[in-house]
Amino acid sequence: MSKLKLKTETKCQHTDTIDQLMPEGCIHYSKKLCASCNAFIGWNKSPKTLEEKDRRTKLISDLKELNLSSFERSFVTSIDTVMHLTPKQDEVWKRICDKYNKM
Repeated sequence: MSKLKLKTETKCQHTDTIDQLMPEGCIHYSKKLCASCNAFIGWNKSPKTLEEKDRRTKLISDLKELNLSSFERSFVTSIDTVMHLTPKQDEVWKRICDKYNKM
């Protein structure tokens, strides 16, 4: 049985790109295409996703200034670079933010 590889990004020799909004209800916000050959380059993050990440980054910075337990500090540091939290991570994150009145 051969393994099917899905190619999510196409590399072309061009440098100019365009962003194309996806239809309402699509899982992706927009896609980046080559302006010359229309090749798919990748997916763009939605403004909402970027705002949530910026907000969480600010909260993480604020929390690091507090007297967190070693677990809390380790957890907060570990999610600093994560774009989307798992349901369990989100639960712990909300609990820490609630504890320190940061939400």
